[in-house]
Amino acid sequence: MGVACITIASSLVLLMCFMDYIVDMKFLPLAVPIAIAQIVSYIYFLRRLDFKGGYFAILVLSIFLFIGNGSLLFYNAGILAL
Repeated sequence: MGVACITIASSLVLLMCFMDYIVDMKFLPLAVPIAIAQIVSYIYFLRRLDFKGGYFAILVLSIFLFIGNGSLLFYNAGILAL
């Protein structure tokens, strides 16, 4: 269920970039690797989730989500120029 949710969320951001809706088309080259990294890291780290691996998975996913969502917000605010 979580893989489907993160895939849908990343796909919607890419679709908004592609359609030039809310997110500018210039953000697409930055959004594609971030979306792929989010999905791949989610699948990779949660496949072998144990007590120690769970903390590392949460850390890595949080970093990717921060980079992706933060860059999107900074770009829309005009702080990040591409």
